[in-house]
Amino acid sequence: MPYRSPVPVAGYTLVELLVVLAIAGLLTTWYVGSQGRRHVDEAILALRSQTAQARHEAIARSLPVAVLYRPADASFVTLAGRSGNVDVCESGEEVARLELSRFPGVAVARVPAEGLVWLPSGSGRTCSGSGAFNTTMELHEGRVEARVIVSRAGRIRSEVSR
Repeated sequence: MPYRSPVPVAGYTLVELLVVLAIAGLLTTWYVGSQGRRHVDEAILALRSQTAQARHEAIARSLPVAVLYRPADASFVTLAGRSGNVDVCESGEEVARLELSRFPGVAVARVPAEGLVWLPSGSGRTCSGSGAFNTTMELHEGRVEARVIVSRAGRIRSEVSR
């Protein structure tokens, strides 16, 4: 005859505990991953908007407008040209700034060293004076990378790879 305890034993089996821990681990991993993506998603949308707004400013003002990355303070700045000003990249009027410190954990992976200049025609060039460009600006947060892709025709799109 099998032994039966006079007091009922209540508890969980080892298998039940392991299943609960595995589910909790999966949910934690998903939550932490989704939190990280939010910052890089917001940052790349803000950079895309700033780049598009710079193009619109150039057309509206009939003056060149530049978008530059300043590593000293980890920010993207938009500089508008002034009448008679040939070099907007050096002495333009700052009209917008995107500070990456607003997005914890997001850093620059790659940006064009020359900067982007939108012309009143809506096309672009670089600050070094080279003609039309196709360029990519990349941000990352951990293993998540995001890009703003700018074509010589003025199309701007963003993508995030997870």
